[in-house]
Amino acid sequence: MIPRPAPAVVAFIKSLGITALGGRVSTQLSQTLPACRITLLYDLDPSEDWERTPVFQVEVWATDDAIADEIANEIYNRWRSFRGQYGQAYVSGAWPHSGGPRPLPDQTTNLKRAQFEAALRIHGAQT
Repeated sequence: MIPRPAPAVVAFIKSLGITALGGRVSTQLSQTLPACRITLLYDLDPSEDWERTPVFQVEVWATDDAIADEIANEIYNRWRSFRGQYGQAYVSGAWPHSGGPRPLPDQTTNLKRAQFEAALRIHGAQT
């Protein structure tokens, strides 16, 4: 069985130990900033039946452009190292699926946001 990929992405980003995030990584945006929200956008066609190749949007929200950009760039620059077992999931590859993080401030709240898209190859954990 192919596990849900979002928990593995959350676990990976938390494992980076980015102090400013304070563990605030989820599929829901935290009220406390800075925070990281991940959203599954779509799946690429997998090369094997036993794997899944999801593409995620990774957003970093903050009250300051520089903080959002710095955190998003750190995640982006370390994304290719996303390998190994995360719970019931095994990640065998990861790569950026867009250019580097780009600033996209929210027009309604005036909060600062940097985001990028990234993909991974995931399948059931190896035993």
